[in-house]
Formats: sequence, C-alpha cells, structure tokens
Amino acid sequence: MPGFDYKFLEKPKRRLLCPLCGKPMREPVQVSTCGHRFCDTCLQEFLSEGVFKCPEDQLPLDYAKIYPDPELEVQVLGLPIRCIHSEEGCRWSGPLRHLQGHLNTCSFNVVPCPNRCPAKLSRRDLPAHLQHDCPKRRLKCEFCGCDFSGEAFESHEGVCPQESVYCENKCGARMMRRLLAQHATSECPKRTQPCTYCTKEFVFDTIQSHQYQCPRLPVPCPNQCGVGTMAREDLPGHLKDSCSTALVLCPFKDSGCKHRCPKLAMARHVEESVKPHLAMMCALVSRQRQELQELRRELEELSVGSDGVLIWKIGSYGRRLQEAKAKPNLECFSPAFYTHKYGYKLQVSAFLNGNGSDKKFSHQYSTLKKIQTTKRATSHATDHFHLPEVLKFQNVREGWRRLWGRGKGRLVLSWLISKPDPRFSVTDSPWSESGITLNWTNSEGQRTILNHQIPPSPLQPCLGGGPVSQVPSRG
Repeated sequence: MPGFDYKFLEKPKRRLLCPLCGKPMREPVQVSTCGHRFCDTCLQEFLSEGVFKCPEDQLPLDYAKIYPDPELEVQVLGLPIRCIHSEEGCRWSGPLRHLQGHLNTCSFNVVPCPNRCPAKLSRRDLPAHLQHDCPKRRLKCEFCGCDFSGEAFESHEGVCPQESVYCENKCGARMMRRLLAQHATSECPKRTQPCTYCTKEFVFDTIQSHQYQCPRLPVPCPNQCGVGTMAREDLPGHLKDSCSTALVLCPFKDSGCKHRCPKLAMARHVEESVKPHLAMMCALVSRQRQELQELRRELEELSVGSDGVLIWKIGSYGRRLQEAKAKPNLECFSPAFYTHKYGYKLQVSAFLNGNGSDKKFSHQYSTLKKIQTTKRATSHATDHFHLPEVLKFQNVREGWRRLWGRGKGRLVLSWLISKPDPRFSVTDSPWSESGITLNWTNSEGQRTILNHQIPPSPLQPCLGGGPVSQVPSRG
C-alpha cells in the first residue's frame, strides 16, 4: 500500500514523505548504499518494472542492502491526525498509531452486521438495524411464543393460529385464527348459504325469509287437482292453462256474461248459452255503434272552425266544373264554420257554372274581365241583409224570399264592377285568369279570405244551418 493518506493536523516534514508517492511513508525502508528512504510497497512496485536503480540518484540497487527503518516509522506513527469520519461529524484527533483503536469504537465507522446479513452500516445505526431491519434477527411471536428469524417472522405474522382476530363477515365475534374457519362455516350468523331451491346465495339470518318467497319453492295446487307440488313461479301458468279444477270466467265476459265455473265445465256452459251470449253481443255492438256515432259527432264539432275565419280551397276544379256544366244548378259547398265560439254556423256554396237565378237582375252583374293589375274585393257578409223583425226573426220578408228563391236565409253577393261600390276596397292581391279572391270581414272585425279557382262566373255564397236574424255590425 502507498503512504498514509489522512488529514494531518500539521503538515508532515519532507524527510517523512515517500519520494515515490509523496505521502508519509508506510512501513519505510532504507537503501544502505545511498541512504534514501521509501515506502516498502512503493519501492517493490518500482523494482518490479525491471529497473534496479535508486529512484533518487540512479545508483545501482541491491536487494541485500535494503533494510527497514524503525526509527522513521516511529516518527510517522507519531504524527497527529483527525478521524477519517471527521466530515461525518466525528471530532476525534490523535497520533496515527492510535487510529485503528479509535476506529474500533468510532460510532461513525462502517461495520458489517453481526448477524451476517449483507448489510453494512455505521456503528451508531447498528442497534436500530438489529431490532427492526435485519432479516437475520431473532424475534418472538407474542401470540404463540415461538422464535423466528426476521425473514420467517414476516411470513408468520398475519397467519399465526393463536392470534386473536375478528370475524371476516363482520358479525362482531372475536376468536383465535385457528377457530375462524369453523366459525365461518357453521356458527357465523352473517355467513352466506345457498338456497335449497334456487341455488342463489343469501346471508344466513335472511335465508328463511327468502325461502318463504322463493319462486322455486315447491307448493301444491290450491285447487287440489292431483298434480302434486310445483314451483311457485309455475303455479299461475298451471292455474291458467293446465289445472282442470280451476275456476275460469266465461269467454264472453267482455259482453257481460259473469258466469264462472271449473275449466272442464266451461265448454258445456258455452254450448248451452248460445242465445244469451248472442243477445249480449248484439247489445254490445249496439252500444259501440252509439259510442262511435257520439265520437264522430264530437270530432266534427271539434273540426269546425269557431274563429270566424274560413280558407276554402276547391280541389279538382276542372272535374267539378265539367260536372256543373253537365248538371244544372249543381252546388259546391264549403266546410262549415262559426262566426265565433257561440255564434252562427255558416257555410259557403258556389255554383261553378252559375244557376241563372238572377237573370232578371242582370244589371247587377257583369262578366269578370281579365285585369292585369292586382286587386282584392272586400265586402261584409251582411251588406245585403234586410234587418228582420225582432219578434219574428225567422220570418223573411216576401220580397227577399222571392229574391233569394228559397224560404231560409241565403245571401247573394253581387260583384258590381260596372258601378264601383264604396263598400268594396281594392288591395294588393292578384286576380288570376281562373279565379278571384274574396275578403270577408265577420262581426268581430276578423277577415276571411276565400280563394276560389273559378272562371269568370257569378259567385253566390249562402247562409246555411242557422238563423240570420241578428245581423252583426259591419267591420
């Protein structure tokens, strides 16, 4: 080994330093021929390279003239030094010869574990290692009293049969671990147990209540039909389809038959009660027809407009016009509507080919001409009404009856194109070549637009389905 590499309190003198390693000499030797001193190890390494000359003066060397120098060794071992663990906190200092004795007791010196485990640690950390961390330490189980090494104790801990533990099912019982298996299988009230009938698992203290409601519990037929026991969930199907003594309702129960008898006797009842069943079915059909008529009437009432607005579109106009030409006085009726919720029920009719009822009043009519400008004619439905008498509002005056041609109220709107009438207003709406647009204002000031796709011909709306006595105010 080369010289001493320690922390000296004082710088060593030059004569104590090895010329080869530059450190205080360890086991110094002296060459007698020249008097130079070296570390024994340093000189041996130098000579092993095949150079047999003094490193200082290059004089030939002879192994026989190299001797130990005890005086110089005493001087080197007397040099004061610090502990090699001074940086870690050790404050010892003393002669070099006392260093090994100090290291044997120094708390900062690293030593191997006395239990021969692989760990190496400082002497001050050794007690904690031997007590808690050493895998070779000896430990005694507090429950069974057996001694174990550290490694074996870790495996034994948590499985000791003498250790007192609580039941895993949380029933509150506490016992030795060796008795836990027997308790969990036969004594614990919280243990799980399969049902005898449905094989599902339940807690032991609730399995009895489950068995009373188990769908697979064998039960006898309540009608004592002789089938034996069956699963509870199969009982309703048995009573409905298979049980020969079960009471069943008559197939005509919806028609009113309330007879109830065993299933085997039901065929005889049906055979003997054909006439009563037929009468019940006829009565049921009659009631359903009445209900159907009532529903249709309510539907018609709901479908009729009650806001005084009617938008009437005449479909298949070409076909209807041909029918009107082939059949004189053929009348086309619009859907019914009301002036308001509690008002008159009105209906508009149109003679697509005319009816010739007002030929003698020809001065009031003229053929609608093709007009390129956009116009809209506005008129009130009661403009041509003659106010009826209050006490006899149903009696129409003779002159108006002859004008209308019928006994009940009918309104004829005359389109006075030759004589402009202040009651009509022209607004922006096109008159097409095949129709006109009628804007009619009801009693509540609402306007009804009638779009008729018709050729130039008299249009004759009429009142139908209600009296015309109370004439609403003009809008």
